[in-house]
Amino acid sequence: MRLKDKVAIITGAASGIGRASAVKFAEEGAKVVVADLQQDGIDETVNTIRAAGGTATGVHTDVTSASDVKRVVKTATDTYGRLDIMFNNAGIGIPGTILDLDEAAFDRLFAVNVKGVFLGCKEAIPVMKAQGGGVILNTASQLGVVGIERNVIYPATKGAVVQMTRCLAIDHAADGIRVNSLCPGPIDTPLTRRNREASGD
Repeated sequence: MRLKDKVAIITGAASGIGRASAVKFAEEGAKVVVADLQQDGIDETVNTIRAAGGTATGVHTDVTSASDVKRVVKTATDTYGRLDIMFNNAGIGIPGTILDLDEAAFDRLFAVNVKGVFLGCKEAIPVMKAQGGGVILNTASQLGVVGIERNVIYPATKGAVVQMTRCLAIDHAADGIRVNSLCPGPIDTPLTRRNREASGD
């Protein structure tokens, strides 16, 4: 019960890393706010947590929308009284070389993967600062620090997350807020499978 009575928001928690994290956080005693665009997936994650005796609330959330992100943070504080952990995990991937991908792909990837993290931190930090501290986790990727073929934009977004995280950690250490990025390698998730299919791997 390492997270007993902690309150955590996890974005992208309808499947993959987000769902596994939400379930694990709840097993460790956290009250979890499950945020995602996929309502069916939200419901499944929440039901899985509750069936095991945990506490969870689902919120339909578009991480590229400032009003949605504000609402999910408000849900956490209204429902559970505080916010201890903000896990900005939501992300998408669109593989391809710069010749394959268009401006719309660029805009969409940066909106979800970078702006989504920016908004999550922007809304969570004032709450954590007022209560005396907290933890922010941002899902980056090993591709945020190394290159790969036929995948030019996604790694750029994850590199941005790594650097944003470093700067946030410096800015808010004195507020008692720890900010770290996670840089996983390939993990068998629905998103990874779709990207491999799209790239022909």
